[in-house]
Amino acid sequence: MSAENIVSLEAHRRQRERIELAIIGEVAWGTGTKPFLGRASDGKMYWCKRLESDHGREAVVNEVAASIIGDRLGARVRPWNIIYVPEGLRNSMVGAGLQRYRLSGTPLFGSETLHSGTLQQDFEVIPHVTDDSNPNQIPKLIAMWVLCNAQEDLQILVDSADDYALWSIDHGLWFDSAPYPWGFSPIDSPTGVPRIPMLREKIPTRSWDKAIDALDRLDKSLCDVLWDALPPEWGISESEANALINYALSRKDTTRDILKRYRDKQGI
Repeated sequence: MSAENIVSLEAHRRQRERIELAIIGEVAWGTGTKPFLGRASDGKMYWCKRLESDHGREAVVNEVAASIIGDRLGARVRPWNIIYVPEGLRNSMVGAGLQRYRLSGTPLFGSETLHSGTLQQDFEVIPHVTDDSNPNQIPKLIAMWVLCNAQEDLQILVDSADDYALWSIDHGLWFDSAPYPWGFSPIDSPTGVPRIPMLREKIPTRSWDKAIDALDRLDKSLCDVLWDALPPEWGISESEANALINYALSRKDTTRDILKRYRDKQGI
């Protein structure tokens, strides 16, 4: 990357709207990241994840990387933002009891809440295949799962208020990050391809073709997008960010083959 590009990216970071945490709410216990519900300065509610969680700094970076890849594919990923912690909330206690923790000043990853969403975790069958625009979304979600090697913690939200639309959430352990962060298993290894839940309904062939076209358009420009999105306070190097994108891009051929097999067997 040239010095001119570096200056341009840093200027863009400074110009981006700065969203700050305004109110700290409840904590979702039972997960390694222990996210908390927070209202931000944009008036929206987010599940906020911190850099200093039991899953390590890689978890929040994975969230950003997977979301960017999903967005580029056109997959339905929950809207997200980097949430900055204002001076007045730094060192605040989050949660209650023995498991509470102190909030540092490090920026948070925020995933916008969906009050009408029902969580599906480690599900065996992809639900609501023919509802809403899900026939167009599911092939793109499958592409996202394979590209980002979603070995652990595959989760979706089902929006009961929007014809059971499916949303991808919680990507912290993706990129082969369990039990060790950023395992980057080769695609031909036992942990190289995630277990994809069963698909029991047919999906139009054109929906698979749209996902394949979106996959083919992915390129190394994603490296700049990810690097631009990561807050410098997280201390992630450019080489670490590029490794995530390059890992996903190296999996395009296998992902395309998987989508084509689905198209041939499940297309109508």
